[in-house]
Amino acid sequence: MNDVDPQPDQDGFAALLHQVRDTTELDVTFGGSVSATSSVRQYEHVLIDTFSGDGMEPLAGLGVVAGTGLGGKVLAMVRPATVVDYECAGGITHHYDWHVAAANLRAVLALPIAPRGKPRAVLYGALRTPVSFGDDVVAAAQRAVRGFEAELLVADEVNRRVAELTSTDSLAGAQEELRDVYAELRAIAATVSDVALRERLERLCARVPGQRTSTEHMSAPVLSRREVDVLAQAACGLTNAEIAERLGVVPSTVKAYLKHAMRKLDTRNRVEAVRAARRFGIIP
Repeated sequence: MNDVDPQPDQDGFAALLHQVRDTTELDVTFGGSVSATSSVRQYEHVLIDTFSGDGMEPLAGLGVVAGTGLGGKVLAMVRPATVVDYECAGGITHHYDWHVAAANLRAVLALPIAPRGKPRAVLYGALRTPVSFGDDVVAAAQRAVRGFEAELLVADEVNRRVAELTSTDSLAGAQEELRDVYAELRAIAATVSDVALRERLERLCARVPGQRTSTEHMSAPVLSRREVDVLAQAACGLTNAEIAERLGVVPSTVKAYLKHAMRKLDTRNRVEAVRAARRFGIIP
């Protein structure tokens, strides 16, 4: 049996395509996840099913086999590639010329999304004029892809640790492990400078069970993102100094956030604040 990593979340992948198109001013971006259907090749083809831009109907549902076309070349080599004019480009096979011409694509770039070197998807970008891509365009696309790969690795770790919880013999131990995962996720999100990646990490945090699940939580006080970050770490038993190191701030800042959170939660100390935050579903 092939050990194939999970495919990227389609909403996240669509957001990546929009991000790359916006930052590079490409006419279109598109791509899809890698599917494995052969016992011989673990990564056999890319199914193109996600788009940003108009006129891409001829490529919808196209399966690009590893080693064929530009995307298949990228899938096989696990590194980016570009062509100035697809129809007459050397160094690639021309299995998909009809589809590319029907979409009026000329200059095309393709990048593998391959955390830890294992392809999960291929991202394409294209212009409708034959032109050599500037280094800035390729670099911007690569930065976005690297951010997305980092998000996939975080999601993998969350899924792995949540899966472990289902097999634990101790419900209390499972809950503590879940809280550790949540705190670690929030700590990573707090130190990421890329806004889009931080927002994706925060969406992952929101998927952790145990938050705002009953009508009692309708009256929960509103805490700032940083106040929740600090409470999540405090819930794991960390000291102010340890929380500060995790979040990339100084201990006095942690103390201030805790003080604000305690006031909003109408509590007298950090233990009461953590209990109240859990009761309101603010943290798991």
